[in-house]
Amino acid sequence: MNKKTAYGSIGLGLMAALTLSPVSSALAEEIDEIVVSATGIPTPLAQIGASVDVITAEDLERQQITYLQDALKLKGMNIPQSGGPGTISNVFMRGLPGRYTNLVIDGISMFDPSFSNQVLWNDVTTIGVGQVEILRGSQGVLYGSNTIAGVISQFTAIGGDDQQTLRAELGEYGTKNISLSSQGETEAIEYGFGISRFHTDGFSAAKAPDGNTGSFDDDAYDNTSINGKFRTYISEDVSFDVVLRNVEGKVETDTGANTDALNMWSEFRRNASRFAVNAQTGSLSHQFGFINYDNEIDNFSNSAVSWSQDTERRVFDYRGVLDADRNVQFVFGAGSDESHDGSNKIDIQNVYGLVQIRPADALILTAAVRRDDHDLFGEHDTYRATAALTLADGFTTRAAYGTGFRAPTLSELYGYGGDATLTPEESQSAELGADLQVSDALGFAFTGYYIVIENKIGWVPARQMNEQLDGRSRVRGGEFAANLKASNQLSFEFDVSYTDSKKPDGSREVRVPRVQGSIAANYAATDRLQVGASVKQVQGVVDIGNAELDDYTLFDVRASYQLSDAVKAFARLENAADEDYETIAGYGTPGRAFYVGVTSSF
Repeated sequence: MNKKTAYGSIGLGLMAALTLSPVSSALAEEIDEIVVSATGIPTPLAQIGASVDVITAEDLERQQITYLQDALKLKGMNIPQSGGPGTISNVFMRGLPGRYTNLVIDGISMFDPSFSNQVLWNDVTTIGVGQVEILRGSQGVLYGSNTIAGVISQFTAIGGDDQQTLRAELGEYGTKNISLSSQGETEAIEYGFGISRFHTDGFSAAKAPDGNTGSFDDDAYDNTSINGKFRTYISEDVSFDVVLRNVEGKVETDTGANTDALNMWSEFRRNASRFAVNAQTGSLSHQFGFINYDNEIDNFSNSAVSWSQDTERRVFDYRGVLDADRNVQFVFGAGSDESHDGSNKIDIQNVYGLVQIRPADALILTAAVRRDDHDLFGEHDTYRATAALTLADGFTTRAAYGTGFRAPTLSELYGYGGDATLTPEESQSAELGADLQVSDALGFAFTGYYIVIENKIGWVPARQMNEQLDGRSRVRGGEFAANLKASNQLSFEFDVSYTDSKKPDGSREVRVPRVQGSIAANYAATDRLQVGASVKQVQGVVDIGNAELDDYTLFDVRASYQLSDAVKAFARLENAADEDYETIAGYGTPGRAFYVGVTSSF
């Protein structure tokens, strides 16, 4: 997997020792991917002045990934979840909770401003995905609020040779998963889409390893997902894009860490669409877009609706890109983002601009500014600057600085435990990093970062309220990644990070590991047989009430065998050591689980 993430931690015990061994020092395939999401300008990965990871469709297939969050767990992110599949999960990037990281799928922001107050990561599939780009650090200039920790961009694979893949899987907890993905093109249209149906009987969220007692029912989960992207060319210079996403399902829930409710469940319907016109006029390109996001949730208790919510976002946006010459490019845009929950509404207008220049062959600089005009909180300006300097062949240094503005969401202002007197958060973040390509087979990446947030908004469990934390919250950390191609058959990937995330009173941010790391090995035993394994270790997590969670290590193994040119069988064993662990105090996690399946390409 080609990488450009930064990791640098000091004194990591066993993990640090492993970085010095042939097993964990790691690869570096040639960094030749083109990344679009970092600046809005297609740029080679090695020339971007910030921490970026790229996950390809081949990576997802090799690791047998169905849900995006499972891929992110091996990329230095902690993802606590309140039970089994389908229950609410929270992506912690750079020591900050999920409300500081956005997911953008084919140009659609998936941030949900309703009760979840974050992206609903737990039901985002990877069916039909061509590439995922992980941008770490403040990305507010191009992506607006809720991006102080970073942005994850997911792109559907479209066009090219016609190709269909049918995938079926069975496994532990009564899991059944079937999907179809397709991509290709005709004379009139380029297309890519995915359809999937997932069911699991699940396990009880209340059945945690710390001694909960009683009779617990399993929490079943159903998910039907349809997603697609289509592009048609009106002329040589004008095209029209349509992006459609629909997720419907049901998840049974326990009411809490120590209780079990036999008749509680949620039904959800999430729809998102984007329509865009793309036009090229000489060296200037334009894109005009409209986005609609709608999330409907009905919660049931004893077969009666206990509460319902329907939240909608509408976005109009324009982005232009000017290729002035080889050394200077400009990005500029404007937009309107309106969200409402039936009773309350928030409207934000924005304008922004970015310039990317190459004053010398070895140096690339970017500078950007944005102004948001919030209908409740007025105007706020944010800034971002990056630099990438190649000091020698294979050795690049990086630096980035950005400011951020995060206004309270509908949920924080008016939802359960909301406070209409909350004011916006403001932030500053900085990072320094380096990438070293020792050879075609070996490479390293390092980054240190620092984030300061003024007047952070936090949930206070004792009062069941959102409150403004006076003062400064601080996060500092280091990230290290390495990849090694030991031979044509064997490769290793290694990630480790250290995070110190503190609230204004000096207490630690909950559910943020002090240290976490992973090692993944991939081995092509024969032309037909592929095997792999991964180990993830999490250390030093505290939960609400300063409760210390036990450190844990998860070990997974997988294999695939090409039965014919069109058919491949695969299997994996998750949590092979049957580790008892918690990501949220008192909530159950899966034990040892075996899955087997087959894919057919035609």
